[in-house]
Amino acid sequence: MSHFGSPARLGDEIVMVIEKEWPGKCAPLMKERRPDEFALKFACAIDYLEYSVQLPEGSEVACDVIGLTRGQDEYSLEPKRAGGTSTTVLLVAKNIPPRRRVGMRLDLKEPKLIHRR
Repeated sequence: MSHFGSPARLGDEIVMVIEKEWPGKCAPLMKERRPDEFALKFACAIDYLEYSVQLPEGSEVACDVIGLTRGQDEYSLEPKRAGGTSTTVLLVAKNIPPRRRVGMRLDLKEPKLIHRR
């Protein structure tokens, strides 16, 4: 829920940026190493959604979309390496209808073993 200093007029466009730090949210993924879902549902249509999850350094992840269909919906989902070694998974979706649950499912990959001689 969001509160504004004054009410928006009918037909006004509202643009919001929500940043949330929620370390406990990732417990199934990071502590239990189980796949975890990061999904949202909005009461009204959403023109543009950008949703990112930043993982700790050294994390490798497999990802899949939730609630979006290739060829029907306009979206992109990809893990990106930052300047260091942390990974951010970024979902960008457009024209999401009301009450549709959309997001991403993340699954940590097993760390690669390094053979030393």
